[in-house]
Amino acid sequence: YQFEAAAKDLARVRETAPALADEAAYLQMFALYGAGRDEEAARLGEAFPDLYAASPRLPEAALWLAQYAYNRKAYEEAQQRFAAFADRWPRHALADAALILAARAAVRRAEFPAGIALLSRLARDYPESGRLAEARYLQGDALCEMARFEEAILVFDEIVNRYPESAWVTPAWLRK
Repeated sequence: YQFEAAAKDLARVRETAPALADEAAYLQMFALYGAGRDEEAARLGEAFPDLYAASPRLPEAALWLAQYAYNRKAYEEAQQRFAAFADRWPRHALADAALILAARAAVRRAEFPAGIALLSRLARDYPESGRLAEARYLQGDALCEMARFEEAILVFDEIVNRYPESAWVTPAWLRK
């Protein structure tokens, strides 16, 4: 891949084609990241809302920053960014995934009640989500971490019975 060349070309597009500047900036974040220029990519992502407040790429840029924080093991920041994404764009196709990732970040910090609360929010706000079995599994896992084993077993049983086609059934059986 030619990430450096792409980053330069996209910077040029941002300067010469204002109508494409937001799309070019969004893609430039990935080119910079791919070139190993992580901090520059993050700075561009941080500036994106101020530079392109009306951009349709704004949610994806925000989600990338949250994932970037998670990948750097900045779990508190990641949790806040993922939860803020779901707050700001609750109808986005990835809002439920953002809540799962916020919960995962909370659990990585051993903030199990916060993780459980975020996963409960997913079930409440997105009752038709295809990620409900995963959310319940993560809740059961957090309950185990808190030594609340009887509650965890009930959660794992629910996964087996309520989501029989889910990939989370086998892990739930193994945790019981």
